[in-house]
Amino acid sequence: MEARKFQEEKYTYGQYLAMDLDDRYELVDGALIRKTRPSIAHQRISRKLIAQLDRILDGRRCEAFQEIDVAFIDDSCQDENNVCTMFVPDISVVCDKDKLKDGCYVGPPAVIFEILSKSTAGMDKIVKYNKYAEAGVNEYWIISIEEESIMVYLNENGIFYPKAHYPFSTTEATVFSLKDCTLDLSVLLET
Repeated sequence: MEARKFQEEKYTYGQYLAMDLDDRYELVDGALIRKTRPSIAHQRISRKLIAQLDRILDGRRCEAFQEIDVAFIDDSCQDENNVCTMFVPDISVVCDKDKLKDGCYVGPPAVIFEILSKSTAGMDKIVKYNKYAEAGVNEYWIISIEEESIMVYLNENGIFYPKAHYPFSTTEATVFSLKDCTLDLSVLLET
C-alpha cells in the first residue's frame, strides 16, 4: 500500500490489530499516527512513576500499566474491534478490570500520564488532551522533562480544568482520583 493512501484511509482497531506493522501506532478518528520511540529520560521517568504506582496500588482494585492500548468507544464505534480512536498512553491507571480485553483497555482510565517529547508535545497537549477529556478520563498528568514540571488536570463534564502544577522537586504530589496516593517527583531525574 502506498504511503499516501495508507495515511488517508480510515481504520478501526480490529483492522489495526490485523496489520503486520514494524512500528507502534495510535488511532485518531480512524487515522493511523506513528508513535515515536521514547528517549532515555522519558523511559526513566516512566519506570520511576510506574514503580511508585505499583507499590501504592498493590492490593487495591486499581492497577497501573505502561503503554497499554486504550480504546475509546463512541457513537460510531460500538465495540473494541470497531473503535476508531485508540491511544497508547505512557501510563494508564485503570480501576475497572472488566474493561481489560486481551492487551487493551476499553474505556477511559481513571488517570493517564503522558511524558512530553518534542515530537509528541502537540499531540499530548492538544489532541490527546481533548480526546481524553471527551472520553471521560478523570485525571490527566502532562509531564514536561524540559520544564521539569507536571500539570495535572481534572475532568468536569468532559472538560479538563487545571488542578495542580508540580515541579520535579515536589516530594508529595497528590493523584486526586486515587485515594491516599501521593508520588515523590524528586526522584524522577535521578539516574
